[in-house]
Amino acid sequence: MRPLISKLVGLINPPIFLSLLIWGIFAEITSPGHGSYLITFIIFLPLLYVVNKFPEKLLPLSFIFGLVFNLVYYRWLIVPFTYSNSPLIVSYLTLFLMALILSLFLVVFIYCYSKFKNPVFAASIFTSLEILKGVIFTGFPWGDLSYNFYEFQPFLKVVPYLGSYFITFTAILVNVSIFNLFSHKNYRSFIYIGVLVVLIGVLFFIPKKNINENQKVNISIIQGNVSEDLIMDSKRAEDVLNIYKSLTLDKLKYSKPDLVVWGETIFTKFIDEDKNLKNSLLTFISKINTNLILGMPSIDFYSLHDYKIFNSLYFFDKTANFMRYDKIHLVPFGEYTPLKFLFGFVNKISPGEDFSKGKVRKILKYDNLEIVPLVCFEGIFPFEIAESNKMGGNIIINISNEAWFGKSNALWQHLAANVFRAAESGKFFIKSANTGISAVISPDGEILRKIYPFESGFINMDIPLVNGVSFYHQYCYLINIFYLLVVLSGFIYTIFFAKRRDRAI
Repeated sequence: MRPLISKLVGLINPPIFLSLLIWGIFAEITSPGHGSYLITFIIFLPLLYVVNKFPEKLLPLSFIFGLVFNLVYYRWLIVPFTYSNSPLIVSYLTLFLMALILSLFLVVFIYCYSKFKNPVFAASIFTSLEILKGVIFTGFPWGDLSYNFYEFQPFLKVVPYLGSYFITFTAILVNVSIFNLFSHKNYRSFIYIGVLVVLIGVLFFIPKKNINENQKVNISIIQGNVSEDLIMDSKRAEDVLNIYKSLTLDKLKYSKPDLVVWGETIFTKFIDEDKNLKNSLLTFISKINTNLILGMPSIDFYSLHDYKIFNSLYFFDKTANFMRYDKIHLVPFGEYTPLKFLFGFVNKISPGEDFSKGKVRKILKYDNLEIVPLVCFEGIFPFEIAESNKMGGNIIINISNEAWFGKSNALWQHLAANVFRAAESGKFFIKSANTGISAVISPDGEILRKIYPFESGFINMDIPLVNGVSFYHQYCYLINIFYLLVVLSGFIYTIFFAKRRDRAI
């Protein structure tokens, strides 16, 4: 390891060091929560500069740049491990391994860019790799380049039609076109930007879908701001419940909502495990006479020694009857340990036994409510939300517990992904997070209300229920094939036509 690091460090000279420093600063200030999203249009210029100036070092340099970017962007990965019994070195190794793997995507991108240097091809290969990152293995659509623009309304207007990956495509195309202009005096690149500007302009001025304002539901989001240490202490489950009960009763002094939404894993006990806790919860639901959503674990027994544990969302109606949704997309090393024969030495972050994957997607229906239920991590997966949305649903509700992340930028990164999922769906996206950020996001991707991290409070709003499936969710697979087809066309051209031309010369 030490000789490898020495070789990599030996590659860095003053121009490379300065470019690497600017790149690292850009990685930080363009990420969600900092407000410098427009710099994303030039974020790749330092990297493109060094790989063009030092082509003989292209692969190792792109690897180093990728490592720096990912270590900066994902440094919050260290925080959740403070809740596990793993040695501190495991958290740093996990961060480094994650950065190492994600850096390979950048290496592939730069290598392909060096062969073509065409802005459309470069943007397509990067976008294709980003799509691939979101689906291979368990999928990790976190930190997508498009999320930097979660506050940029001109782009969010386009998302219901072309999705978040189109924003990534646009950002890379602009980066490469600007670099080609200054490095190669290639003015033709700006033809592509002109076409994009016209397309975005047309989509921007398409009238918004009419929302039936007569079909509304009054929702109260409660953010309890309960520490993770308190939640994990099963002996104090009643204390956690009392905090949420008190905040809810304070809210009910001013209005009577149709639905109250608490966060994920309000307590770590099963509903039938503690009779006093269960009676306290059910009595409270009867007292407030309204519907309640909250998260807690559930257990299904198949025989005396055969059972499965799930991370579940519960919908209690006014009579305390409930529907349950079990989380399908679990967090590796957070809720379960994948490939235990290899990673058995790593303690997962969530205490206790591994959670099992939920069996089916479902829509929770009650009166005029048709809820697309999501638990925490599930709120960032574009294709999975699209599949759920196609089953019906007129509102998306995502319960979450992000206390694991501490006061890191992960909270804003998570919210940014939720903004794009709301805009893609064309439905209101309700997020209730135990320690924040809780929010109401409009079908246009606008954050209408939010509660800041590590504050207790509530949001109360009349939320229109939006029926139907958005254009993007209806055709998301077909739309995203475009990037793959461009990449495939580029490779076919290189293999057949470019080689034939070289032979002719």
